[in-house]
Amino acid sequence: FLKWHQAYKPYKFNHMKFFVDTGNLAQIKEANDLGILDGVTTNPSLMAQVGVKGEEAIAAHYKAICELVDGDISAEVLSTDFASMIEEGKKLAAIHKNIVAKVPMIKDGIKAIKWFTDNGIRTNCTLVFSIFVPSHRQVLHDQLLLNLPRTGM
Repeated sequence: FLKWHQAYKPYKFNHMKFFVDTGNLAQIKEANDLGILDGVTTNPSLMAQVGVKGEEAIAAHYKAICELVDGDISAEVLSTDFASMIEEGKKLAAIHKNIVAKVPMIKDGIKAIKWFTDNGIRTNCTLVFSIFVPSHRQVLHDQLLLNLPRTGM
């Protein structure tokens, strides 16, 4: 058992990671000061809520977050086509080693995740939905089996 335990010691079993979802530096600092923050996930919409707008200002804000938090910082690409996602992701990854390019779960997003992985750029995926959520399942049932009009999901 001791050898097994030592061999797997670097792995944290049942470890939840704590990320804040904000563009507010004061909130990020407050969460970081608790000593439990593993990272930040943010995007230009959240940054705009605190007055950060424009490509240069957003890049500078991502850099400020990276300097504040020693952990993964998810930076979202805004494009929805493959080529533009790649260009955005490369720019984001160049800001700081802690940046993780956040890509939408769409067809070109999946292709972009593969490209980023093959090229050493860390990624995560956002906007992942499932038809197996109970409310969505009912809508799907109504549309497909009962031939009722779509009411929205």
